[in-house]
Amino acid sequence: MQVCLNEVKQTERMLHEIKKELKGLLLQLPAAQHLLSIPGVGYLSAAIFLGELGNPEYFHRAKQIIKYAGYDPQESDSGKRIGRKVISKKGRWLLRKYLYLMSVSTVNHSTFFRKYYQRRLKTKNRFGQLLKKKEALCAVAIKLIKVIFAFLRDKRAFQDTARFALAA
Repeated sequence: MQVCLNEVKQTERMLHEIKKELKGLLLQLPAAQHLLSIPGVGYLSAAIFLGELGNPEYFHRAKQIIKYAGYDPQESDSGKRIGRKVISKKGRWLLRKYLYLMSVSTVNHSTFFRKYYQRRLKTKNRFGQLLKKKEALCAVAIKLIKVIFAFLRDKRAFQDTARFALAA
């Protein structure tokens, strides 16, 4: 039992050192400052986002990042029926996963994204049905990509939600 406890303590120390090193490396990137200014975006999710995305300057529009992540809507229609629009999932799965987790966190920590999420829950799709919670969170993830792209492009930070709401 004592051996197992020592292993757990050693693993916790190693994780703490890795987190500290990750934070130090992340703060060296200029894009990380803008990304970390968004409430609900932590060091790990920012590091994975930037690691999966690569150089943000390669992207000229937010739609390119949306497509790269696999959040672009795709219709599933045939000749006889009209299907639901779903995300394509053709992009980077880890980027898509962490964008979803970031959207959950930003809904909990940011009033701007919380209000957007609540508005999306009240909207209806093309069949007249209300959006499901997961669909609304995917919409928040797409909005988050657009916000992140704007911050990286303009080299600004998330400071005032009221001012930002007017600009968006």
